[in-house]
Amino acid sequence: MVLQTFAFGVSPAMANGPDELNVIAELSNGGIASAYPTSVLDGESSTITAEPNPGYYFEKWTGDECDATGISKNPYTLTNVTKDQKCEAKFKEQTTLKISDPTIPILSKIYDGNTSAEVIAGELSGIINKEDAIGVNAIANYDNKNVGTDKTIVVTYELTGIDAYKYNLLAEYIVYNGEITKKRLKSQLKIYRKSVVQLIQN
Repeated sequence: MVLQTFAFGVSPAMANGPDELNVIAELSNGGIASAYPTSVLDGESSTITAEPNPGYYFEKWTGDECDATGISKNPYTLTNVTKDQKCEAKFKEQTTLKISDPTIPILSKIYDGNTSAEVIAGELSGIINKEDAIGVNAIANYDNKNVGTDKTIVVTYELTGIDAYKYNLLAEYIVYNGEITKKRLKSQLKIYRKSVVQLIQN
């Protein structure tokens, strides 16, 4: 677990004007946190933003002197700031999921001008919380749209659901025996049908 911290405080009361709020942001391995504006007057607002690094996700704001403690909204606006604040952006490492092999029901298709192929995604495993709403979309594509045999079909995945940000899926599935066949011309089909009719009549 990696914590991203930024601290900001209000200076003591000044005889010639209102208190001034200074904002400082620090880096961490889990991500970065920032506040805007970086300097506000006592009673004004500042928006805090957490940006996780790849492989991490933002969980919540925390800190004994933070008005946003326990809040998972990001970005979050601190309104009417009138006292010293010290907030931490809490990041957690994403969980890597596994998936069983997909099903490609049709390895051969008639030329249609695109590279898409039919695919049925496998089953996910490794979900930590059974209540997490997470699914997966599988996307299959031929290496190119041209007619041919022994063509490569690559299956990639996209996690879906409101809890997908907590996980990652580093998986890819490849087959090498795909096929795209020529599209039969309508004129050829008419000739074929005419020939069959004549053969039956005779």
